[in-house]
Order: sequence, then structure tokens, then C-alpha cells
Amino acid sequence: MRVVPALAPAVAANHVAQLAQHVAERRQAATLALEEAIDRLAQTAASDAEGLEEARLRRARALRRRIVAGDHDLDRRVTKAAEELRSKVERQLEVERASVHRLRRRDLWDKLVIVSAMPLFAAYGQRGRPYGSHNVALLVSLLVWLAGDEIVDALLGSEEKSPYPLRDTDAWSYVAPVANLLTGWWLLGDRQHERFVAGRTAIPREAFKAEPGPAGGGGVATLVYTYTAKVDLETVVASADFPDFETFQDVPAVATIGSIVPSVDGKKGNARVGSVRAEVVAGELTLTVSAVADDLRGPAGGPEPSILDAIEVSWMVDTAEPVTVG
Repeated sequence: MRVVPALAPAVAANHVAQLAQHVAERRQAATLALEEAIDRLAQTAASDAEGLEEARLRRARALRRRIVAGDHDLDRRVTKAAEELRSKVERQLEVERASVHRLRRRDLWDKLVIVSAMPLFAAYGQRGRPYGSHNVALLVSLLVWLAGDEIVDALLGSEEKSPYPLRDTDAWSYVAPVANLLTGWWLLGDRQHERFVAGRTAIPREAFKAEPGPAGGGGVATLVYTYTAKVDLETVVASADFPDFETFQDVPAVATIGSIVPSVDGKKGNARVGSVRAEVVAGELTLTVSAVADDLRGPAGGPEPSILDAIEVSWMVDTAEPVTVG
């Protein structure tokens, strides 16, 4: 029998079989390699997934720790800030309470200083002359002792910075009332603080001069009596102002009868006061009282009898410098 085409020889068939077996072996090896690769890939994927999960868990734990630590730190800072704020508020409240107490104490002592100025103005003030030298001196003294410490601090400053808005009472505050009194007395104690000085002066019954006067009713002769007394005004005018007062000209002065007791001769002679005069010359006051009485001595004459047993004159002198007109 003849086969067309002819069958391959056995060698070729063996070769084909070997090739097929070789291909099968290669495929089997490739399949095994692929399986191993798949297994390695699966292991790698599982390992990577496990690593990623562990990393995620680590990050989550670290994040929680950071959040907790941040919360604790924030809580500490908030607590510290709250304590600092509370401390500052308490300190400020303490400063304000202390400032109120300081203000009350200073107000009390300032009022005492002002009260201490009242007797000074009453004793040494110049009424009707708000800008008089005495009033200005007392006002300056009051301001110095009232606010002198504050002025010194404002000009020179203080080395210590105080949280209080005003100074507390100190030695200056405590001595200021007495010091203001002493300052006013020291400045004006020897000054004339009353414009008018007055007094009463008794004229001795023998201090007279008699001269013939005009004839009285019925042609009776009369005598004009002039009683005179001098008053040294240095005893009533302040010593610091008296030297200037001695130089004043035309010093205003008035006088009037304070009391009068006529003598027996005065009653018999119908004594009557004519005038009372006061004159200031070189710091000395001269008081002159004129009286008229009938001359009872007769033609024989003789010493003039005193017509007054006692006479007292009230007087007043203006110590201000007279105003010159012209």
C-alpha cells in the first residue's frame, strides 16, 4: 500500500516527539515559575498590606498621642493663662482698693491743711484786697504744703515705679497742717494784719493847759482847757511795719470821749467839752481834748483848777499807707 504523502521516518517522529516533550516541559516549568511568581506576589501583597496596616496603626497611635499631648499642653497653657489673668485681676483689684484708701487718707489730710489755713486768713488776711501781699503769701504757703510733694515728684520723678495712681500719705502729709500754720506765722507774725488799730487812753487830770477864752453869757470870763496825751503806736502796730508807718504823712485817725468825770470845780464852772482831736506824727498819736469852763478864780487870779477828775478817750488809727492825691 502506498501512502501519499509518504509517512515521516521514525527519526523525524522521534524528533517531533522530543520537541513536543521539550515544549511540554518548558510549559510546565513556565507554569511552575508563574505559580511561584504568583505565590511571591501574593506573599508580597500580604506583607505589604500588613506593613501598611501596621504603619497606619502606628500613625493613628502617634496622631492620638500628639492630639492628647497637644490637648494636655493646651490645657496647661489655658490653665496658666487663667491663673495669670486671675492673679492680675486680683492684683488690680487690690491696687484699686488700696488707691481708694489712699485717696481717702490724702483727702482727709488735705482738708486738714485747708482748715489750718482758715485761722491764718482770719488773723493775717487782708479783707477787701484779694491780691494783697498777705493773701498771696498765705495762698502760696497753702499750695506748697497742699501739693508740694506732688510737684516735686512731677519735676524730679521717682526711682521706684509704683502701680498706684497716687502717692500714699507720708511724713509730708502728716506735718503739712502744722507746717502751714507755722509758715504763715513765720511769714506774717510780725506784720500788721489789721488795717485799723484802736484803743482807749486815760488822760491824767493834771495834763492840761488853760488859757483865757472868750467871755461867756453875762460877761463871765472863761478858760479854755486843753488836755493832751500821747500814745506810742509802736506797741500796737506790727514791728515789721512800724518803720514804714513812722514815715507816713496825714495818717487818718479819729477819737471820741469814752468816759468823762467832771471835778467839783468843773461842775461849778459849768465845764463843757468843745472838741476831741487825734493826730499821728512820726508813729506817735497825740490826743487833744478841748473843754471850756467859767473862770471862778476872780480878780485875784491863782492857779487854774482841773475841771475834770477823769477822762478816757477812745481812738482809732488807719495803718494803711495814705493815698496821695495829685
